[in-house]
Amino acid sequence: MATDLPAPPSPPSGDSDPTAPIQVDVTFGRRQRITYHVGTTVVAALAVLVLVGAVTAPAVAANVGLAVLGLLLLAGAAQLVRLRARVFAPRSLVFDGRGIRQVAVDRRAFEVEWSELTQARVSYARKASPLRSPLALGGVTDDAPPGGNPARHLAVSTFVRLDLVPADRSFLDRHPNLKPFRRFTKPPGGQLPPAPWADDVGSSQAIIRIPFGDLPEVAAALDAGLRRFAGPRHHPPVNEGLALGFTYS
Repeated sequence: MATDLPAPPSPPSGDSDPTAPIQVDVTFGRRQRITYHVGTTVVAALAVLVLVGAVTAPAVAANVGLAVLGLLLLAGAAQLVRLRARVFAPRSLVFDGRGIRQVAVDRRAFEVEWSELTQARVSYARKASPLRSPLALGGVTDDAPPGGNPARHLAVSTFVRLDLVPADRSFLDRHPNLKPFRRFTKPPGGQLPPAPWADDVGSSQAIIRIPFGDLPEVAAALDAGLRRFAGPRHHPPVNEGLALGFTYS
């Protein structure tokens, strides 16, 4: 399937040496920080407004209900603030002749050898959201038709993932950090044939899908790492089209 992944702005590190590791920075960037700060601010503001309403509401039942809702929103905002350091902690993915490893300061770190995999690829999906002010979330906008409504502009997000097919059932026992990333998926056109041991869930297959969020700029560099070191395990990037709902991984 033809793809339209953005090219990396410069050749991956070590490009002059075909055996040199390729390191890709997958730390969340400016757009993700804008989204985070806008979301945290909105939740905190709603919490304050609801708590003010709880104090001024004439009915006791309304006081109690609004107070509970306000405290829940305030707790949510506090949780977002608490997770900020972890969400935006530096992390990178390193490809070399041995395998793939993610360098991170928390439990997201892992290391997988090529011998443990049968297939590997980059996949991505897009979500288009209507925004009255497209720059509010740092999104990429489409061109509005002449005389069109600016509220119909779209902010397009591209969610990039690394898909791995393990070679045996004990893979997740050896890599417990990757258990949350197990998914059942139907690759378009069957680019990733299921592993012989994979659970039979209709025509779906079990894979390890590691999400990197809205970072389209890293897709080409990730694929370059797979092309250089994964050998026959490498499969071309796949565009899975528009994502629906709130799950993009």
